[in-house]
Formats: sequence, structure tokens, C-alpha cells
Amino acid sequence: QRGYLHCLRRSSALGRLRSLPTIWPVRGSVLRPFGESRGTVIETASGQVVRASGSGWVVRADFDARLGNVITIDHGNGIVTDYGYNGLLLVGEGGYVAKGQSIALSGYSGEAPGPALFFAVRENGENRDPLPYRLWM
Repeated sequence: QRGYLHCLRRSSALGRLRSLPTIWPVRGSVLRPFGESRGTVIETASGQVVRASGSGWVVRADFDARLGNVITIDHGNGIVTDYGYNGLLLVGEGGYVAKGQSIALSGYSGEAPGPALFFAVRENGENRDPLPYRLWM
């Protein structure tokens, strides 16, 4: 029984690590840092692959007047991420995505200042700076 509980705790910890939004979703430079808006705007070329920063459930995949083509992922444990200004959405609402999975192609939609990605992290409903979550890319 000790072995089973140890494996269960270990797999649970691995699951939490996979769900944390630690991957930067797109290559590019920060155009507008957190604080100037409720998220970070990353300048990137149109058509670049946008990746899920952590695994989770897609709870929104539609058009918003401000964010354009937007995806929202619920990572569990009160953590939610938004990906806006996309040119094309590759996943639909209700689907599960893995960390690093392609979810959209960057673009110029909504109130985007040009080809860019709007990336936001919310923890328990509070907007957070995405940079401290970033471990890769």
C-alpha cells in the first residue's frame, strides 16, 4: 500500500507540474508588459504557432471584440490563461490540451496593435504577471 500511495502522490505532483503555465506560448519580444494591461502583449509574426503554456481544459474558444480570436484554458487549482489576438484557432471549447500543444496561429485580430499575442494568467480570479511563471522558451 505504501508504494501505491507514493506513486499516487508522485503522479499527482507531475500532473500539477504539467498543468502549471510555465511555457511561454509564442516566440517574440514583450511589446506591452503586465501592468499596462491585465496581461502581456508579445510581438510576433503572423501565422506563428501559439502553444498551451500548461495542460488543461479549453473553456473558451471564440471571438471577442477586444481580444479578437481568443482561447481560455482552465489549468485547475484556480489557474486560468487567456490567449488573444490570434489569427486562427486550432482547438475548440470543451477539449483538453497538453502543455506545449499547438492551440492557435498568431495574428492580428480584435484590438491588437499589430501581429501579436495577448497572454494573461489569472490565479483565483486575480490577474498575475505571466513572466514569473515562465520556465521555458
